[in-house]
Amino acid sequence: LVNYQLKAAKALHEAFFKADEQKETLFSELGITGEIHDINSKIDELKDIILDNYTINSRQALSLLKIARTRVADLLDGVNSPTYKKLSRTYFKRLWINLCDMFGVSTYKDLNPKDFTAAQRFIKNWICNI
Repeated sequence: LVNYQLKAAKALHEAFFKADEQKETLFSELGITGEIHDINSKIDELKDIILDNYTINSRQALSLLKIARTRVADLLDGVNSPTYKKLSRTYFKRLWINLCDMFGVSTYKDLNPKDFTAAQRFIKNWICNI
């Protein structure tokens, strides 16, 4: 029984020692000390990096497209008007160029989700300057 207890104690010590070693390696790689505050600040930093490099999803992109269609149709007296048939392509092109310039992206699908509401507002209030 004593021999078993010694083996068990040794196994537990080795398991915990390896866990501590792995934890220290992880903390060193992440540049943190293991304090909760350090871990939380690192998580916030990583979250900001992820959000800065994130783009809108396909539903949001479709929503912007629908708002753009409605806006261009409103500006050109409806989709069945001769003006719409003549100028809609130009209007759509100008709208997307202006939106991309405003938000610093190459296509509206590259918008950051933080800019989604502002992009909706921009499209709803957009006026073509030809």
